[in-house]
Amino acid sequence: TNCRLPGCAKQRYVDKRSGKRHAFCSYDHHLKARRRGLVSPPNVVEYERTWKGVRRGAPYIISVMTRKHSLYKAIKLLFLDAWKHPGPVPTVLRVLELQNPVARRKFESYKNSIPTGTARKYSCFHGTSSACHFGKDLGCSPCANSMCRSCRIFCESFLVSESGKGGGVVMPLRYGNAVYATLTSSKANDYVPGDGQSTYFLSGNGKKDLKMIFLCQLVSKKPFKTVKPRLEQAELDSIL
Repeated sequence: TNCRLPGCAKQRYVDKRSGKRHAFCSYDHHLKARRRGLVSPPNVVEYERTWKGVRRGAPYIISVMTRKHSLYKAIKLLFLDAWKHPGPVPTVLRVLELQNPVARRKFESYKNSIPTGTARKYSCFHGTSSACHFGKDLGCSPCANSMCRSCRIFCESFLVSESGKGGGVVMPLRYGNAVYATLTSSKANDYVPGDGQSTYFLSGNGKKDLKMIFLCQLVSKKPFKTVKPRLEQAELDSIL
């Protein structure tokens, strides 16, 4: 029942709703196994469509998962289980997978710099604005508009310099310039503006107000925990 990635003794991930036990303990270990050749490479059944490109010298690959992808249901349920706001829970229309090798190497390098056993890993959500319909309309490709925060994340990863510029909820940055993410998917949804680009109106099949939320893998050293609504800018690794 252990994760199939060599060296990992964690339990395999179990889908809370279906009870299905996956081969690995997390999406991160699934990707590691794939890069090592321990998992069959993606095939046409797993992905509906793929976009490839290079932005600022760094390559990226964005793929639309089919419902047959081994991680589709797990990611969908992770989003739905993290929706805590009152009212109806939204429908997940599609799941996109982003591969950014340069950002991934930085992530792995930072994670490996943390003493063994002290790294904290989180799956968090991030909502921001868009200046195009990419991701919501499959007829669109990633745009190069510098004001499109979503496409900049897709093609360049997160930028601290963009902190506070893209959210739908206008407020001062509570903890200074940083990448903000939340364990609650419905809270991330609050930060997606209701304008005609960030929120895509899909008519003709009963769906409307289509938004896009990013699911992020985060790793930190011992985080600083606070219940204060605001803090002065400080040199901290992470704040919870």
